[in-house]
Amino acid sequence: MKAMTRTAKQWLLIAFSLILGVAALPGNAKPYTPSHSDSVVVDWGEPVSTAASLPAQSAADTLRWAARQVVQAKKPGQSFRYALAQQALDELTLAQITGAAERVELWRLRASLAQHSHHFDEAQDNLQQVLALAPDHIEARLMAARIALLSGEVEPAEQHCQKLLGVSDLLTASACLLEVRSVSASAEQAYPALKRLVERSGWPDDARRPWLEQMLASMAERQGKFEEAAQWLSLPVGEQSVSYLSQWAELQLRLDKPRRVMHAISSLEIAPDNLDDVLLLQMALAENMLGEENQWQSRMERRVALREARNDWQHAAHLSRYYLDIDPDAQRALFWARRNIKAAREPYDKELLRRAEQAALTRNQSMDRSGGNRS
Repeated sequence: MKAMTRTAKQWLLIAFSLILGVAALPGNAKPYTPSHSDSVVVDWGEPVSTAASLPAQSAADTLRWAARQVVQAKKPGQSFRYALAQQALDELTLAQITGAAERVELWRLRASLAQHSHHFDEAQDNLQQVLALAPDHIEARLMAARIALLSGEVEPAEQHCQKLLGVSDLLTASACLLEVRSVSASAEQAYPALKRLVERSGWPDDARRPWLEQMLASMAERQGKFEEAAQWLSLPVGEQSVSYLSQWAELQLRLDKPRRVMHAISSLEIAPDNLDDVLLLQMALAENMLGEENQWQSRMERRVALREARNDWQHAAHLSRYYLDIDPDAQRALFWARRNIKAAREPYDKELLRRAEQAALTRNQSMDRSGGNRS
């Protein structure tokens, strides 16, 4: 018999996980959750007060403080905490870090912050430092796989997932592999496999649940199953991360339920100036769909002007979407979609570029027919 290919071995391992269920986490291993869109993989540990305190003097205390800021920064209206964490880490030097565990944590946090800023190469460099010291670091593997997938690097993403086999629980490793499979091959095949995996193992009662819910919703959405996709996202509004809430809101808009989006995001009681760009965009999209007063659209217009003045490519996808669906401008939409695809190459980013290219083509054809000037 010929030796099995790597792909065959991979799917055999997934099959075992479906049959046997999910093994208990070894020792003191903790499940970590990879995120979607532009959020960061973190341990959803203890909450912190919304009033930030200054980090303590010791390096270990500073790292713990910075880690709590990164956790809290994932929540709506709390993104300013990323800057607080970055400032705390910038004041540390490797000479102050004496233990291997502290060095691992420093590189992990730097990777999280770099990923949030869409500096994916920098994030991967930091993760390599983590994995050089701790090859079995589950969160680092998940984060590295996620960033590789974001960057369109399927094979490295798959390799990181495979290295979780035998290290993490089978649910985590198999879900990681299935997410890669859904992008590299077929969401139609990966989606039912992931559903069966969850049905057999049961929903975990830790941070893997929202990770799995978002993954399932994303796979269903890419198949046009918007109603089914929305049903996977079950967290109450007050418990959602920005990534989770924005994915839920996007699906509600696709289902023509803009008022539900406005109600949910308004219920957070966050000052408009503090609202995350993606949530502000969805409020503006919902308002535009309703054809009502342009309160949120005006706020989004000012935010877009600020981002453009700063040449803020980190928000390129939001800018392109604004110029496609709120204030149509085909050339600007295409410009920002092209900027976005340089860093992010997931199905959403490719679809955004396709839409922008189509809008620009339609505009140019219209200008040709009318004899107008394209400039």
